[in-house]
Order: sequence, then C-alpha cells, then structure tokens
Amino acid sequence: MKRYFSCFIACMLIMGLISVFGQNDNNRPKFSDAQKQHAKIYYQIVIQLRKGQHDFDKSFKAFYGPIVNDCERLYKEHKKYEAFFRQKANSSMENNKQEIAKKQEKARLYFEQLADLTQNISEAFKKMDSSKIDNSLVEYKQIEKNLLALGAKIPQRNWVTVSEAEIFVAQAIRNTRPRKQSQN
Repeated sequence: MKRYFSCFIACMLIMGLISVFGQNDNNRPKFSDAQKQHAKIYYQIVIQLRKGQHDFDKSFKAFYGPIVNDCERLYKEHKKYEAFFRQKANSSMENNKQEIAKKQEKARLYFEQLADLTQNISEAFKKMDSSKIDNSLVEYKQIEKNLLALGAKIPQRNWVTVSEAEIFVAQAIRNTRPRKQSQN
C-alpha cells in the first residue's frame, strides 16, 4: 500500500503538470486559503518523496487528515441540502411542476451521495486505505460537477483532491519561474 501511495503521488503530479501547462489562465480553478494550505501539504509530501524521505504514515495523515476533519461539517451540510431539496421537490410535485421536481429530486440524490461519500472517506481513513479515499474523492468531485450543472449551490470544501493539488503545485511552479525579458 505504501508503494502504491508513493507511485500514485508521483504519477498524478506528472499528469497534473502536463495538463496544467496547456491550460489558459481563465480555465484554472480558484482556491480558497484553506485549500491552498492543503495543497501546500501535498507539495511538501512530493518534495519529501523526491528526496527519499517519504514516511507513508505521516504523509497519509498529513494529506488525508484535513479531508476527514472537514467531512463531519460537510456531512451535516449535505444532509441539510438533501432535506431542502426533498422539501422543494415535494412542493413542486404538489404544484404540478414535474420538470422542476425532477431536477430537485436529482439534486437531493446527489447530496445524499455526497453525504455517503463523506462517511466512506472517514471509514477508509481509519483503515488507512488511500486507494478507497482517492476513488471516493474522484466520485465526490464528479457529483459536485453534476450539481453545478443543475444550478445547485455546493458547500465550500476546505481541502483539495489530489488532482486539484497537482494543479495548485503546477500553478505555483509556473508563477515562480523566471520570466524571459524581451529585448527592445
């Protein structure tokens, strides 16, 4: 498992760097301060990995710990949104607004899935199962995209996924590179 985590981090960093350097500035995600701090933890893990000073237990807890800590808050928020959309869908059905009710029911189901995923992440953390956490994070991010496509507001996360951390690292590297001076 330790070897998987190390290889996974290295591969994801390389893939993230390749994909980010091809993006224009308008398509890059904006990170909150908490997300930037979490991405910096990832960056430090990558540096330790490159130096051969990687400690799986410390790295695992350092990167996934903030995610799990925020999962309790997110679970409550997702349950709140789930109840909200359940009530809205029922109200729309009573008013014969079938299309709106379908969208609201879809949003309710997505928030229910997000709540379940936060619990799955917490359970996988206790077992130190990084692959299960990573899979849950990929699924989590996809559900967020689906909710945004429906026009729903999603709660702000205080953490980043591995792919988001790679984008942050690539942006940081890109912003610290010396720029060529044009000669006039």
